[in-house]
Amino acid sequence: MHILNKIINIFGNSILFYKDNSEHSVFKNYCLFKNTGCRYNINLTKPEAGKILEYRLELDKKLNIIYILIPIFVYFVFIHSKYNLFSILWCEFLWIFLASFFRITASNNYSKFLVKNSGEYELTEFLPNLTLERQRQIQSNFYSKICIIFVSIMLFFIPAFLLIGGINLSMHTQKPHTKIANALSKIYLTFYPKTQRIYDIQALVRFKNNDLKGAYNDYKTVLEFSGKNFTQKDYTRFANMLFIEKQLASPAQALDSFNDYMTRKKMTPLEQVQMLWIKSIFSIENHISDSVIQDYDDMLLSLEDKDEKNKFYVNSDKAYMLYLMGDYREAVQIYNSLIQFAQNKKDYSDALKSLYAERGFARHRIGDTYGANRDFIDSKIPLDEINSYEPSFLPQEFIVEKF
Repeated sequence: MHILNKIINIFGNSILFYKDNSEHSVFKNYCLFKNTGCRYNINLTKPEAGKILEYRLELDKKLNIIYILIPIFVYFVFIHSKYNLFSILWCEFLWIFLASFFRITASNNYSKFLVKNSGEYELTEFLPNLTLERQRQIQSNFYSKICIIFVSIMLFFIPAFLLIGGINLSMHTQKPHTKIANALSKIYLTFYPKTQRIYDIQALVRFKNNDLKGAYNDYKTVLEFSGKNFTQKDYTRFANMLFIEKQLASPAQALDSFNDYMTRKKMTPLEQVQMLWIKSIFSIENHISDSVIQDYDDMLLSLEDKDEKNKFYVNSDKAYMLYLMGDYREAVQIYNSLIQFAQNKKDYSDALKSLYAERGFARHRIGDTYGANRDFIDSKIPLDEINSYEPSFLPQEFIVEKF
Protein backbone atom coordinates (compact mmCIF):
# COMPACT_ATOMS: atom_id res chain seq x y z
CA MET A 1 0.00 0.00 0.00
CA HIS A 2 2.88 2.35 0.78
CA ILE A 3 4.39 1.71 -2.67
CA LEU A 4 1.01 2.39 -4.33
CA ASN A 5 0.64 5.68 -2.47
CA LYS A 6 4.17 6.66 -3.51
CA ILE A 7 3.39 5.93 -7.17
CA ILE A 8 0.15 7.90 -6.97
CA ASN A 9 1.98 10.80 -5.37
CA ILE A 10 4.67 10.77 -8.08
CA PHE A 11 2.33 10.63 -11.06
CA GLY A 12 -0.80 12.23 -9.63
CA ASN A 13 0.56 15.11 -7.56
CA SER A 14 0.27 18.32 -9.58
CA ILE A 15 2.11 20.49 -7.01
CA LEU A 16 5.31 21.86 -8.56
CA PHE A 17 6.58 24.21 -5.83
CA TYR A 18 6.50 24.70 -2.08
CA LYS A 19 8.46 26.34 0.75
CA ASP A 20 9.88 24.12 3.46
CA ASN A 21 9.94 24.87 7.20
CA SER A 22 13.03 27.07 6.71
CA GLU A 23 11.27 29.09 4.00
CA HIS A 24 13.59 27.62 1.38
CA SER A 25 12.11 27.33 -2.12
CA VAL A 26 11.78 23.78 -3.46
CA PHE A 27 10.82 22.99 -7.07
CA LYS A 28 9.71 19.61 -8.34
CA ASN A 29 12.00 18.25 -11.07
CA TYR A 30 11.59 15.36 -13.53
CA CYS A 31 13.20 12.64 -11.43
CA LEU A 32 10.73 9.91 -10.52
CA PHE A 33 11.93 8.01 -7.47
CA LYS A 34 14.93 9.82 -5.97
CA ASN A 35 16.16 13.42 -5.69
CA THR A 36 12.78 14.61 -6.93
CA GLY A 37 13.23 18.21 -5.76
CA CYS A 38 15.52 21.17 -6.48
CA ARG A 39 16.03 23.26 -3.32
CA TYR A 40 17.33 26.81 -3.05
CA ASN A 41 18.62 28.00 0.31
CA ILE A 42 16.88 31.31 -0.28
CA ASN A 43 13.29 32.47 -0.32
CA LEU A 44 12.59 33.29 -3.96
CA THR A 45 10.22 36.12 -4.74
CA LYS A 46 6.84 35.40 -6.31
CA PRO A 47 7.89 36.79 -9.75
CA GLU A 48 11.02 34.62 -9.71
CA ALA A 49 9.15 31.48 -8.70
CA GLY A 50 6.28 32.30 -11.08
CA LYS A 51 8.63 32.64 -14.05
CA ILE A 52 10.15 29.22 -13.31
CA LEU A 53 6.74 27.60 -12.86
CA GLU A 54 5.47 29.08 -16.14
CA TYR A 55 8.43 27.52 -17.94
CA ARG A 56 7.82 24.20 -16.17
CA LEU A 57 4.13 24.21 -17.17
CA GLU A 58 5.06 24.83 -20.81
CA LEU A 59 7.47 21.90 -20.69
CA ASP A 60 4.79 19.72 -19.11
CA LYS A 61 2.29 20.57 -21.85
CA LYS A 62 4.75 19.52 -24.54
CA LEU A 63 5.75 16.42 -22.60
CA ASN A 64 2.14 15.37 -22.05
CA ILE A 65 1.47 15.62 -25.78
CA ILE A 66 4.57 13.50 -26.41
CA TYR A 67 3.40 10.98 -23.80
CA ILE A 68 0.13 10.62 -25.71
CA LEU A 69 1.84 10.32 -29.09
CA ILE A 70 4.46 7.74 -27.99
CA PRO A 71 2.02 4.90 -27.12
CA ILE A 72 0.06 5.65 -30.29
CA PHE A 73 3.25 5.45 -32.36
CA VAL A 74 4.42 2.26 -30.61
CA TYR A 75 0.94 0.76 -30.97
CA PHE A 76 0.97 1.23 -34.75
CA VAL A 77 4.52 -0.11 -34.97
CA PHE A 78 3.40 -3.20 -33.06
CA ILE A 79 0.21 -3.96 -35.02
CA HIS A 80 2.05 -3.62 -38.33
CA SER A 81 4.94 -5.88 -37.32
CA LYS A 82 5.07 -9.64 -37.12
CA TYR A 83 3.65 -10.87 -33.85
CA ASN A 84 6.22 -12.72 -31.78
CA LEU A 85 8.08 -12.37 -28.49
CA PHE A 86 10.84 -10.33 -30.13
CA SER A 87 8.41 -7.73 -31.50
CA ILE A 88 6.73 -7.42 -28.08
CA LEU A 89 10.06 -6.88 -26.34
CA TRP A 90 11.21 -4.49 -29.07
CA CYS A 91 8.07 -2.35 -28.76
CA GLU A 92 8.36 -2.29 -24.97
CA PHE A 93 11.97 -1.16 -25.29
CA LEU A 94 10.99 1.46 -27.87
CA TRP A 95 8.26 2.81 -25.59
CA ILE A 96 10.59 3.04 -22.57
CA PHE A 97 13.43 4.52 -24.63
CA LEU A 98 11.29 7.27 -26.22
CA ALA A 99 9.55 8.19 -22.97
CA SER A 100 12.89 8.30 -21.13
CA PHE A 101 14.62 10.27 -23.89
CA PHE A 102 12.03 13.06 -23.95
CA ARG A 103 11.76 13.16 -20.15
CA ILE A 104 15.55 13.43 -19.81
CA THR A 105 15.57 16.17 -22.46
CA ALA A 106 12.87 18.08 -20.56
CA SER A 107 14.77 17.56 -17.30
CA ASN A 108 18.00 18.96 -18.78
CA ASN A 109 16.20 21.98 -20.21
CA TYR A 110 14.46 22.63 -16.89
CA SER A 111 17.72 22.31 -14.96
CA LYS A 112 19.45 24.82 -17.25
CA PHE A 113 16.55 27.24 -16.84
CA LEU A 114 16.71 26.95 -13.05
CA VAL A 115 20.45 27.63 -12.99
CA LYS A 116 20.15 30.50 -15.44
CA ASN A 117 17.41 32.26 -13.48
CA SER A 118 18.20 31.45 -9.84
CA GLY A 119 21.66 29.92 -9.74
CA GLU A 120 22.81 26.52 -8.51
CA TYR A 121 20.40 24.37 -6.52
CA GLU A 122 20.65 21.41 -4.17
CA LEU A 123 18.96 18.07 -4.97
CA THR A 124 16.53 16.87 -2.32
CA GLU A 125 13.29 14.96 -1.98
CA PHE A 126 10.15 16.82 -3.03
CA LEU A 127 7.96 16.39 0.06
CA PRO A 128 5.31 19.09 0.31
CA ASN A 129 3.29 19.07 3.50
CA LEU A 130 -0.12 17.96 2.26
CA THR A 131 -3.32 17.84 4.22
CA LEU A 132 -5.29 14.60 4.36
CA GLU A 133 -7.98 16.18 2.19
CA ARG A 134 -5.40 17.17 -0.43
CA GLN A 135 -3.95 13.63 -0.47
CA ARG A 136 -7.41 12.21 -1.04
CA GLN A 137 -7.99 14.69 -3.85
CA ILE A 138 -4.72 13.63 -5.53
CA GLN A 139 -5.72 9.96 -5.28
CA SER A 140 -9.19 10.72 -6.66
CA ASN A 141 -7.74 12.63 -9.62
CA PHE A 142 -5.26 9.83 -10.31
CA TYR A 143 -7.96 7.16 -10.35
CA SER A 144 -10.13 9.37 -12.54
CA LYS A 145 -7.34 9.63 -15.10
CA ILE A 146 -6.91 5.83 -15.08
CA CYS A 147 -10.67 5.41 -15.66
CA ILE A 148 -10.63 7.92 -18.52
CA ILE A 149 -7.74 6.09 -20.17
CA PHE A 150 -9.51 2.74 -19.77
CA VAL A 151 -12.80 4.07 -21.18
CA SER A 152 -10.95 5.73 -24.08
CA ILE A 153 -9.28 2.42 -24.96
CA MET A 154 -12.65 0.65 -24.82
CA LEU A 155 -14.25 3.27 -27.08
CA PHE A 156 -11.34 3.00 -29.50
CA PHE A 157 -11.89 -0.73 -29.95
CA ILE A 158 -15.69 -0.61 -30.39
CA PRO A 159 -15.40 0.16 -34.14
CA ALA A 160 -13.23 -2.97 -34.51
CA PHE A 161 -16.22 -5.17 -33.69
CA LEU A 162 -18.42 -3.15 -36.05
CA LEU A 163 -15.89 -3.54 -38.87
CA ILE A 164 -15.66 -7.32 -38.37
CA GLY A 165 -19.46 -7.51 -38.31
CA GLY A 166 -19.64 -5.48 -41.53
CA ILE A 167 -17.07 -7.72 -43.24
CA ASN A 168 -18.92 -10.84 -42.14
CA LEU A 169 -22.24 -9.45 -43.35
CA SER A 170 -20.74 -8.41 -46.70
CA MET A 171 -19.28 -11.87 -47.34
CA HIS A 172 -22.31 -13.94 -46.38
CA THR A 173 -25.07 -12.40 -48.46
CA GLN A 174 -26.52 -14.19 -51.50
CA LYS A 175 -24.20 -12.09 -53.65
CA PRO A 176 -21.02 -11.39 -51.60
CA HIS A 177 -19.87 -7.75 -51.69
CA THR A 178 -16.15 -8.45 -51.87
CA LYS A 179 -15.14 -4.85 -52.60
CA ILE A 180 -16.91 -3.59 -49.48
CA ALA A 181 -15.46 -6.41 -47.40
CA ASN A 182 -11.97 -5.69 -48.74
CA ALA A 183 -12.27 -1.97 -47.94
CA LEU A 184 -13.49 -2.69 -44.40
CA SER A 185 -10.70 -5.21 -43.94
CA LYS A 186 -8.07 -2.64 -44.92
CA ILE A 187 -9.53 -0.12 -42.45
CA TYR A 188 -9.45 -2.72 -39.69
CA LEU A 189 -5.86 -3.75 -40.43
CA THR A 190 -4.77 -0.10 -40.44
CA PHE A 191 -6.03 0.70 -36.95
CA TYR A 192 -6.41 -2.56 -35.03
CA PRO A 193 -4.23 -5.51 -34.05
CA LYS A 194 -4.18 -8.54 -36.32
CA THR A 195 -5.98 -11.46 -34.75
CA GLN A 196 -6.52 -15.04 -35.88
CA ARG A 197 -10.09 -14.11 -36.73
CA ILE A 198 -9.14 -11.20 -38.98
CA TYR A 199 -6.59 -13.35 -40.81
CA ASP A 200 -9.33 -15.92 -41.49
CA ILE A 201 -11.67 -13.21 -42.72
CA GLN A 202 -8.97 -11.61 -44.85
CA ALA A 203 -8.09 -14.98 -46.40
CA LEU A 204 -11.74 -15.46 -47.38
CA VAL A 205 -11.97 -11.94 -48.83
CA ARG A 206 -8.78 -12.41 -50.83
CA PHE A 207 -9.89 -15.79 -52.13
CA LYS A 208 -13.18 -14.29 -53.30
CA ASN A 209 -11.15 -11.57 -55.05
CA ASN A 210 -9.04 -14.28 -56.75
CA ASP A 211 -5.96 -13.28 -54.77
CA LEU A 212 -4.93 -16.90 -54.14
CA LYS A 213 -1.37 -16.05 -53.11
CA GLY A 214 -2.59 -13.52 -50.56
CA ALA A 215 -5.16 -15.94 -49.16
CA TYR A 216 -2.57 -18.69 -48.89
CA ASN A 217 -0.13 -16.39 -47.07
CA ASP A 218 -2.88 -15.38 -44.63
CA TYR A 219 -3.50 -19.02 -43.75
CA LYS A 220 0.23 -19.63 -43.30
CA THR A 221 0.49 -16.57 -41.08
CA VAL A 222 -2.46 -17.50 -38.88
CA LEU A 223 -1.10 -21.03 -38.41
CA GLU A 224 2.26 -19.59 -37.37
CA PHE A 225 0.52 -16.95 -35.25
CA SER A 226 -1.41 -19.56 -33.26
CA GLY A 227 1.79 -21.41 -32.33
CA LYS A 228 1.63 -25.06 -31.30
CA ASN A 229 -1.98 -24.88 -30.15
CA PHE A 230 -4.44 -26.71 -32.40
CA THR A 231 -8.02 -25.44 -32.60
CA GLN A 232 -11.23 -26.40 -34.37
CA LYS A 233 -10.61 -23.60 -36.87
CA ASP A 234 -7.36 -25.26 -37.97
CA TYR A 235 -9.26 -28.01 -39.80
CA THR A 236 -10.65 -25.41 -42.18
CA ARG A 237 -7.31 -23.60 -42.47
CA PHE A 238 -5.40 -26.75 -43.40
CA ALA A 239 -8.07 -27.89 -45.86
CA ASN A 240 -8.18 -24.49 -47.56
CA MET A 241 -4.37 -24.32 -47.69
CA LEU A 242 -4.36 -27.65 -49.53
CA PHE A 243 -7.00 -26.43 -51.95
CA ILE A 244 -5.25 -23.12 -52.70
CA GLU A 245 -1.66 -24.39 -52.96
CA LYS A 246 -2.84 -27.14 -55.31
CA GLN A 247 -3.88 -24.36 -57.70
CA LEU A 248 -0.81 -22.21 -57.07
CA ALA A 249 1.75 -25.02 -57.43
CA SER A 250 0.86 -28.73 -57.43
CA PRO A 251 -0.94 -31.30 -55.25
CA ALA A 252 2.41 -32.82 -54.22
CA GLN A 253 3.77 -29.46 -53.04
CA ALA A 254 0.51 -28.77 -51.23
CA LEU A 255 0.92 -32.04 -49.33
CA ASP A 256 4.52 -31.17 -48.43
CA SER A 257 3.39 -27.86 -46.92
CA PHE A 258 0.51 -29.63 -45.17
CA ASN A 259 2.91 -32.11 -43.56
CA ASP A 260 5.32 -29.33 -42.56
CA TYR A 261 2.70 -27.24 -40.78
CA MET A 262 1.01 -30.29 -39.26
CA THR A 263 4.24 -31.29 -37.48
CA ARG A 264 4.34 -27.86 -35.83
CA LYS A 265 1.04 -28.45 -34.05
CA LYS A 266 0.49 -30.35 -30.83
CA MET A 267 -2.57 -32.53 -31.41
CA THR A 268 -4.51 -35.18 -29.55
CA PRO A 269 -4.79 -38.65 -31.19
CA LEU A 270 -8.34 -37.82 -32.29
CA GLU A 271 -7.19 -34.55 -33.91
CA GLN A 272 -4.37 -36.42 -35.67
CA VAL A 273 -6.88 -38.94 -37.04
CA GLN A 274 -9.11 -36.15 -38.34
CA MET A 275 -6.19 -34.38 -39.97
CA LEU A 276 -5.05 -37.64 -41.54
CA TRP A 277 -8.53 -38.02 -43.00
CA ILE A 278 -8.27 -34.60 -44.70
CA LYS A 279 -4.82 -35.42 -46.05
CA SER A 280 -5.82 -38.90 -47.28
CA ILE A 281 -8.95 -37.74 -49.10
CA PHE A 282 -6.90 -35.02 -50.80
CA SER A 283 -4.23 -37.56 -51.80
CA ILE A 284 -6.75 -39.99 -53.27
CA GLU A 285 -8.63 -37.27 -55.13
CA ASN A 286 -5.38 -36.04 -56.71
CA HIS A 287 -4.01 -39.52 -57.51
CA ILE A 288 -0.99 -39.32 -55.18
CA SER A 289 -2.13 -41.98 -52.73
CA ASP A 290 1.10 -44.01 -52.47
CA SER A 291 1.66 -43.12 -48.82
CA VAL A 292 -1.94 -43.14 -47.57
CA ILE A 293 -1.95 -46.66 -46.10
CA GLN A 294 1.56 -46.22 -44.72
CA ASP A 295 0.36 -43.08 -42.92
CA TYR A 296 -2.42 -45.06 -41.27
CA ASP A 297 0.00 -47.84 -40.31
CA ASP A 298 2.33 -45.27 -38.76
CA MET A 299 -0.62 -43.76 -36.91
CA LEU A 300 -1.56 -47.18 -35.52
CA LEU A 301 2.02 -47.78 -34.35
CA SER A 302 2.05 -44.43 -32.54
CA LEU A 303 -0.99 -45.34 -30.42
CA GLU A 304 -0.68 -47.19 -27.13
CA ASP A 305 -1.79 -50.82 -27.05
CA LYS A 306 -4.52 -50.04 -24.53
CA ASP A 307 -5.97 -47.26 -26.72
CA GLU A 308 -8.52 -49.55 -28.34
CA LYS A 309 -10.98 -46.81 -29.20
CA ASN A 310 -8.63 -44.72 -31.31
CA LYS A 311 -7.17 -47.86 -32.93
CA PHE A 312 -10.69 -48.90 -33.87
CA TYR A 313 -11.46 -45.59 -35.60
CA VAL A 314 -8.06 -45.41 -37.31
CA ASN A 315 -8.64 -48.89 -38.77
CA SER A 316 -12.15 -47.84 -39.80
CA ASP A 317 -10.71 -44.91 -41.72
CA LYS A 318 -8.00 -47.12 -43.20
CA ALA A 319 -10.62 -49.56 -44.54
CA TYR A 320 -12.58 -46.62 -45.94
CA MET A 321 -9.50 -45.35 -47.78
CA LEU A 322 -8.72 -48.84 -49.12
CA TYR A 323 -12.21 -48.94 -50.62
CA LEU A 324 -11.70 -45.54 -52.26
CA MET A 325 -8.37 -46.74 -53.64
CA GLY A 326 -10.00 -49.85 -55.11
CA ASP A 327 -8.35 -52.39 -52.80
CA TYR A 328 -11.66 -54.03 -51.87
CA ARG A 329 -10.32 -57.39 -50.66
CA GLU A 330 -7.96 -55.77 -48.15
CA ALA A 331 -10.79 -53.47 -47.06
CA VAL A 332 -13.02 -56.51 -46.41
CA GLN A 333 -10.31 -58.10 -44.24
CA ILE A 334 -10.14 -55.01 -42.03
CA TYR A 335 -13.94 -54.69 -41.91
CA ASN A 336 -14.11 -58.32 -40.72
CA SER A 337 -11.88 -57.66 -37.71
CA LEU A 338 -13.61 -54.36 -36.92
CA ILE A 339 -17.08 -55.89 -36.98
CA GLN A 340 -15.95 -58.81 -34.85
CA PHE A 341 -14.51 -56.37 -32.31
CA ALA A 342 -17.57 -54.07 -32.27
CA GLN A 343 -20.22 -56.77 -31.95
CA ASN A 344 -21.93 -56.88 -28.55
CA LYS A 345 -20.32 -53.56 -27.55
CA LYS A 346 -22.89 -50.83 -26.94
CA ASP A 347 -20.34 -48.03 -27.41
CA TYR A 348 -19.80 -49.08 -31.03
CA SER A 349 -23.42 -49.73 -32.07
CA ASP A 350 -23.65 -46.70 -34.39
CA ALA A 351 -20.25 -47.44 -35.93
CA LEU A 352 -21.23 -51.08 -36.43
CA LYS A 353 -24.15 -50.09 -38.60
CA SER A 354 -21.86 -48.16 -40.97
CA LEU A 355 -19.24 -50.92 -40.96
CA TYR A 356 -21.78 -53.52 -42.09
CA ALA A 357 -22.91 -51.24 -44.92
CA GLU A 358 -19.36 -50.41 -46.03
CA ARG A 359 -18.31 -54.06 -45.95
CA GLY A 360 -21.41 -54.88 -47.96
CA PHE A 361 -20.33 -52.49 -50.73
CA ALA A 362 -16.78 -53.89 -50.64
CA ARG A 363 -18.12 -57.45 -50.91
CA HIS A 364 -20.34 -56.42 -53.79
CA ARG A 365 -17.27 -55.01 -55.59
CA ILE A 366 -15.46 -58.37 -55.37
CA GLY A 367 -18.53 -60.30 -56.57
CA ASP A 368 -19.77 -61.60 -53.22
CA THR A 369 -23.41 -60.64 -53.79
CA TYR A 370 -24.79 -62.95 -51.12
CA GLY A 371 -22.40 -61.61 -48.46
CA ALA A 372 -23.12 -58.04 -49.53
CA ASN A 373 -26.90 -58.47 -49.22
CA ARG A 374 -26.49 -60.13 -45.81
CA ASP A 375 -24.38 -57.17 -44.61
CA PHE A 376 -26.98 -54.70 -45.86
CA ILE A 377 -29.66 -56.56 -43.90
CA ASP A 378 -27.48 -56.83 -40.76
CA SER A 379 -26.83 -53.07 -40.89
CA LYS A 380 -30.58 -52.48 -40.33
CA ILE A 381 -30.40 -49.47 -42.63
CA PRO A 382 -33.53 -48.86 -44.76
CA LEU A 383 -32.92 -49.96 -48.35
CA ASP A 384 -33.77 -46.50 -49.71
CA GLU A 385 -30.94 -45.03 -47.58
CA ILE A 386 -28.27 -47.71 -48.01
CA ASN A 387 -26.59 -46.10 -51.03
CA SER A 388 -25.63 -43.05 -48.96
CA TYR A 389 -23.34 -45.30 -46.86
CA GLU A 390 -21.08 -46.31 -49.74
CA PRO A 391 -17.55 -44.90 -49.19
CA SER A 392 -17.14 -41.85 -51.41
CA PHE A 393 -15.92 -38.27 -51.38
CA LEU A 394 -16.96 -35.02 -52.95
CA PRO A 395 -14.47 -32.97 -54.99
CA GLN A 396 -12.65 -30.60 -52.68
CA GLU A 397 -13.90 -27.03 -52.55
CA PHE A 398 -12.95 -23.91 -50.64
CA ILE A 399 -14.64 -23.97 -47.25
CA VAL A 400 -16.50 -20.76 -46.42
CA GLU A 401 -17.11 -20.27 -42.72
CA LYS A 402 -19.11 -17.65 -40.86
CA PHE A 403 -17.13 -15.66 -38.33
